[in-house]
Amino acid sequence: MVPPVDDAGTGSQDRATRTRGALARFRDPGSVLKAARVSRGYDVRQVGAILGMRADFVSAMEEGRFDRLPGPASYAPGMVARYALFLDLEPRPLLERIPGALPTPPPPSAASRRWTLPWGERTENERRLALWTRFVGGVLVVAGLLLVALALS
Repeated sequence: MVPPVDDAGTGSQDRATRTRGALARFRDPGSVLKAARVSRGYDVRQVGAILGMRADFVSAMEEGRFDRLPGPASYAPGMVARYALFLDLEPRPLLERIPGALPTPPPPSAASRRWTLPWGERTENERRLALWTRFVGGVLVVAGLLLVALALS
């Protein structure tokens, strides 16, 4: 049985290794995508037809004009990832080089921070507020139960 050989002719190298190597040579994701497409003998219009996207979007990705893609924060990363997978490249290293392509978690706000800290790491005021909130909540639950018991009797 003959082992399968990938289109890029790199033998046993995997997709991530090929992508890292291409990024080391070309530096920007658009050039990596274009070089991979050309090495496989595809035309921009052919790629667009195969992937179901407009040829000018394929050209924009290859030219590094990711802001020209629809929904730069939502659709564009998916389009780049789809194109990379089609070319047998690992999408994540490419997306990491595109500003704003990968979501970043928002920094925690001061208001939400106090409820996520362990009890021992809270300040005295935060502990006092938490105890007061629990006390008021408990009083409201007991009052509600008493009202239900009175209504049912």
